[in-house]
Amino acid sequence: MNRNKIAIESLSMDLLRVALGYHRGSNKMTKNFLREAKKR
Repeated sequence: MNRNKIAIESLSMDLLRVALGYHRGSNKMTKNFLREAKKR
């Protein structure tokens, strides 16, 4: 696989988790995944 594609897919998954956590009201989970997304 292309290295850039993997990075974009990983970022996409992290942002999806952030959105789901925000929707569910789980701020702790949201902050953790947002921190991971910012590292990428």
